[in-house]
Amino acid sequence: MKTRARCTTTVLVSLGLGLLVLASCSVPGSSSESNSGVIQGTIAIAGQSDLSGAIVTAEQTDGVKTVSIQQAIASRGLQKGMAVVKATTDSSGAYTLRGLPSGTYSLSATSKDGLSKGFCSSVSVSQSSTTQALLMTLTETGLIKGTAVLKDAPSSSLGIVVFVAGTSYSAMTDASGNFLMSYVPAGKNYTLVATMSGYDPAFATVNVKVNSTTTKDNNNNLLAFQLSRSKAQVTTGSVAGTATLSGASSGQNAGIFVYLTTDLTGTSYIGATNSNGTFTLSSVAPGTYTATASKPGYDDQTSTVTVVAGETASLVFTPLQASGPALTAPAAPTGLATNPSFGSTSPMVSWNASDGATGYVLSRATSATGPFATIFTGSATSFQDSGLAADSSYYYEVQATNSAGSSPVSGVLTYTTANQIY
Repeated sequence: MKTRARCTTTVLVSLGLGLLVLASCSVPGSSSESNSGVIQGTIAIAGQSDLSGAIVTAEQTDGVKTVSIQQAIASRGLQKGMAVVKATTDSSGAYTLRGLPSGTYSLSATSKDGLSKGFCSSVSVSQSSTTQALLMTLTETGLIKGTAVLKDAPSSSLGIVVFVAGTSYSAMTDASGNFLMSYVPAGKNYTLVATMSGYDPAFATVNVKVNSTTTKDNNNNLLAFQLSRSKAQVTTGSVAGTATLSGASSGQNAGIFVYLTTDLTGTSYIGATNSNGTFTLSSVAPGTYTATASKPGYDDQTSTVTVVAGETASLVFTPLQASGPALTAPAAPTGLATNPSFGSTSPMVSWNASDGATGYVLSRATSATGPFATIFTGSATSFQDSGLAADSSYYYEVQATNSAGSSPVSGVLTYTTANQIY
């Protein structure tokens, strides 16, 4: 089975000052070869008809960095090429690379006289199949020269790897941050990468001309990379602040529980204050929370707080107040009476105050069994009734109320108006 690879113009890399020498790791005819893949292709060199003797090598890559580049970054040292296999072209420029494990490869080629080079990146190989690579055109070479330094430690810039993406063309900086990349095939719009472990990579786009040294990018800026230290990926935040007890002395605020809850995800976090009343809740997922400070014997305090990844939100609670005795509904009022006790169509109805009551509800009916209708609501303990019919009986009852609820109704008081004589 044959498959066709996608080739992009990226560069093979010389490590440091000279051409990278690649060593073959395959053994033709070995048993592992039958379980591996094959790459076939052709090279071209302008003005040449005999294309025999060019060396073509294959090195595994992640699509951006070849294995040798990856190892150079990890060790901060120059590495020999990690070619899996190499082949020699015939007079027509054809080559076959055999015994390749499945994966993605960067191909490089050097003419028999060593003056022309070329590459083909991102060639995929599958087990027991043949991939047809696109035509690889070899050109004469140029150089890339510049500087790359660590932004936070310019004097420690030895060993920064600079490479052409997708290829093994690379160089490494000296102690001053200078680099020189040699034997890069002439071409346009190469992506140049400067990288070191622990730092964010820097990039530039460059053109390379034959027998010329590239010192500027395509925007005419000098190739002077500055690498910034990488920041760890932060996915959580924290909450820090204070919660204290009203009237407590310094050092007496330990053990106040602080917890965060959210209805959105049901996530909750809890911590406790130290003796100074400070607390920190760590590894909190981003979001908006209801925050509560709680301690037995004290009224809770609540607030809201928004947590952002990589940041610490500040939260200061109002001091917690000592809780009073548990509030209960008042007892039913006593002493329900009228003045006068008989006859008037506008009697004054009064009752005794109930402990803990904040209000009263007075009701009246024309039957001892009701229904009763409310005729007064308020905090007073008396009410001037009016408009009663003559020679009629009325029935009163009263309830006491507070925030905890209502009392039972008082006993029913019967009142009778007099017969009016005209």
